[in-house]
Amino acid sequence: MSELNLYSTVTLGKVLDLKKPPILFLWRLLIGAEPTHRTESIEVQSRVGDRTIVPFVGRYEDGTFIRQGGFKTNLYTPQLLKPYTICQGENLLKQSFGNTVYSTSVATAKKTVAEELTKLRTIGARTKQYLLAKLLATGILPSNDENSGIDFGDFEKIILTGNSLWTNPDSDPIEFLKEQRIKIQKKTGRVPDVLILDPAVGSALQNHPKMIERMKAYSSDFADMKNRELEVGVAYLGRVLEINTTVYTFVDFVTKDGVEENLFPQNYGLYVSEKSFRCEYAAIVARENLQSPLTLHVAKEVAIKVPEKNADLLELQSAPFIRPEVPGSWVYFQAI
Repeated sequence: MSELNLYSTVTLGKVLDLKKPPILFLWRLLIGAEPTHRTESIEVQSRVGDRTIVPFVGRYEDGTFIRQGGFKTNLYTPQLLKPYTICQGENLLKQSFGNTVYSTSVATAKKTVAEELTKLRTIGARTKQYLLAKLLATGILPSNDENSGIDFGDFEKIILTGNSLWTNPDSDPIEFLKEQRIKIQKKTGRVPDVLILDPAVGSALQNHPKMIERMKAYSSDFADMKNRELEVGVAYLGRVLEINTTVYTFVDFVTKDGVEENLFPQNYGLYVSEKSFRCEYAAIVARENLQSPLTLHVAKEVAIKVPEKNADLLELQSAPFIRPEVPGSWVYFQAI
């Protein structure tokens, strides 16, 4: 029995490999890559989309010299996410808890460890989606204390008022979105293709007189609106073919310090490109126990047993750095 170490880093790593992490709607839609790094700091280079063209030349004429684009390089050390819980598996093993004709204490202890990791992984995934939502709504990736963060610049937030509100029949949501597409394309070279809306804003779009008018005039050539719920809090409204955009409504909640709040403020709209963000993971340096040497872990997350005075803790450590592929390539707005 004593040879079975449920909370060794190797054992916990194997459990993580077997248990797939939860994939939440916003994360699945917008995160295009999740690379890992061998260092605790991440070097990030960003450049605005290049639209340079060259003139045609004869076979023996000199070509056009293309200057290297200006890259902005920054070095970031992501702060750790460390959700934790009290280790219960070894206690169950010592007490031989769960011994029945159908199971053994070992099986019960292993199941407990898997459940502990699943819980921590879910909390970690929801925390990362929360950070992504904050970045989308503010242009800033918050740090752990949320009083500071990384500002990516070129963030566009628009508060519609008066005749521009989508609840006003004189407004024109499609023309607004067309304008934003052109602005983003000029600025970044990217073209948004996903519209994510608060349910109330989605209803205002669907029932807008100009939307209905276009639907009647152009039928399926303008839009293919076939509402259906995809999962809790997520609905697919359809595609606006005129601007090659898929429309969703999305609402979710988070609990912070015991208080429940909306993931996004009410009446929001988000016009963005699919898979236009990435999450990079810095390496994690940790020890197996107090006597073992520090080890470099190159992974999205590492499960570690942390000895404490009153009870051992199981931590799921991760050092995510969420960023846009191209800063300024989305617009956040309040529509109603």
